[in-house]
Amino acid sequence: MWLTIASRPHENAVELVLPELAALALFADELGRRLGRDGFDGLSELASLHARLRTVVAAIPNGDLERAHGALCELVAALEDVARRLERLAQLKRAVGA
Repeated sequence: MWLTIASRPHENAVELVLPELAALALFADELGRRLGRDGFDGLSELASLHARLRTVVAAIPNGDLERAHGALCELVAALEDVARRLERLAQLKRAVGA
């Protein structure tokens, strides 16, 4: 805020910054409400969760993560194939009137 005021040579720089501060306060309030709906008590709790997740993920060897990612990709591909086959089966059943 002080940098913004200092960068504006106008004698009413504070008044010029007030709408920006009001918008920032509204944003912070809305963000707090949205986080609260998701079970977080503000940004500090969200930052704490982020730090804990980074710690947990950092302890997992990269090879394990890559293998898990590969397995998930294979599972997604297999499930997409099942969905395609089921859709073809449904089309066939509709075609024969079943």
